[in-house]
Amino acid sequence: TTELPPNKEEINVDVACSCAKDNPFGCGHPSNTVRHPFAFRTHAHDRATQISAYIIRDGKWILIGTQSPQRPQAFYPVPDPSITIQRDDILTARCSYNTTGQTRIIGFGSSRRDEMCNFYLMYYVSAKEASQSVFRECYRRATPAISRHFPHPPLPFFNGTEGHHHHHHHMEQQPVSTSAAAPTPAAPQLTMQRWTAQAGVAPGHLPDLELGQVGGVAVHPVTGHLYIFHRAARVWGVGSFNIENVFDSGQGPIAEATVVVVDPRTGGVVSSWGAGLFYMPHGIFVDGDGNIWLTDVALHQVFKFTPDDLTKPALVLGKRFIPYDDDNHFCKPADVVVDGQGFIYVSDGYCNHRIMKFS
Repeated sequence: TTELPPNKEEINVDVACSCAKDNPFGCGHPSNTVRHPFAFRTHAHDRATQISAYIIRDGKWILIGTQSPQRPQAFYPVPDPSITIQRDDILTARCSYNTTGQTRIIGFGSSRRDEMCNFYLMYYVSAKEASQSVFRECYRRATPAISRHFPHPPLPFFNGTEGHHHHHHHMEQQPVSTSAAAPTPAAPQLTMQRWTAQAGVAPGHLPDLELGQVGGVAVHPVTGHLYIFHRAARVWGVGSFNIENVFDSGQGPIAEATVVVVDPRTGGVVSSWGAGLFYMPHGIFVDGDGNIWLTDVALHQVFKFTPDDLTKPALVLGKRFIPYDDDNHFCKPADVVVDGQGFIYVSDGYCNHRIMKFS
């Protein structure tokens, strides 16, 4: 279905793909390369109640993972780390929705009025088979037979609050009734585009701080300050990149400050910078020395800024506006982190689907 009818307690949308025929995640490669899933993430909008994915092998259903997309947006470990995806498998997923109280038909799309149905999977293969790993999506509609037999797995127990983002959580399996549809979850609360805060100013008399699309956030390991990397007035839309993942650089850099530093104890803005430097901000990380690392998916680059000079990068990885898949290029790098030994890890990204490590 591409639409959700209003005022229905349970609506299921099912997809299924054959590894051998459709080759999702490259699992249909003739070499019979085995995929080893280790983490998954679900994503939808506020009417979704649960998203689950399974492997079907020799008539048996093997759970990959299940989660409520209203819970914190993160990759969760697969329940059984010993599972594998093999060439003769069928992969299937179900997104469940509750439209109780809605008076309109809900379509599928990227706006907040639409719904989505996404199950992301992280997996590894042996090093000798890595070159055979091909990323492909699975969006073929499931057959009626698969839909009829789709299991109803219980959601993992979560001791947090639905609809809010938490950094610390504990999950364990807890039996729940699956005879009735899941209750309507609380709507996510972190949907503000405008946030008013400034240190030393009483509430109710605050000037406005405009935040655009937020690419990433990070916390300074020493000061505890929150770093927000946002796109100001720029929007990542359908026409931002061409079919070769090249950005329309004619738009020019974002004129406004794209990095905002906030004191979380007061809500006050400590500083802001980055005007005229970035085109499509995405990932951000602050290392133990206070260096700020950022990724820009339009520039296809990773940047390091030192706290002493925020006007120009101290290090640049990747080639400006040039996406590619060799050791010197990125393609829409999503994020970057640096470990305690100084090794740099880049999540590369929307096109190359790899992790790159630099020393």
